[in-house]
Amino acid sequence: MYFWKIDSLSQDLKNGSLPQSERFKYLLANVIVYAVIIELSTLFAEPIIALDIFQSIFIVAITVAGTIYCYVVNSHGDNQEFIDRFICIGWVVTVRVIVLFIVAFSLYLFIGYAVGGEEFERFSETTNFVSVGFVLGMCGVFYGLVGKHIKKVAY
Repeated sequence: MYFWKIDSLSQDLKNGSLPQSERFKYLLANVIVYAVIIELSTLFAEPIIALDIFQSIFIVAITVAGTIYCYVVNSHGDNQEFIDRFICIGWVVTVRVIVLFIVAFSLYLFIGYAVGGEEFERFSETTNFVSVGFVLGMCGVFYGLVGKHIKKVAY
């Protein structure tokens, strides 16, 4: 894996001599850096509590583990075009997960306000175990669905 010599990397890509396993390393490195940067940036937005840190650590862990899981699923199949599959299938799954999130979270808010009123409002203003579970669950659903659909293509 190159860290600085972009000309050598460009040449390998041009010649088609960069194997799938090496390309995966670049994707995984990007995913890790992006996830860590995004999670670190959220920790500066408001007073943080231990639950915020817990959530951020687990989001990064699920992101890394989920990406590796999808790669392994693909490699046990035909081991072809992982990055293309991951990006394309991931896009459609993202759209679906966003819709699922909006519907589920709206339902949660509606029921919460209907049952709990002002108490629910105070509860929902800060990070809580329900919101953390919701976010982590959605991350898990995303990688599970991407892996499922990569498997359909790779086998």
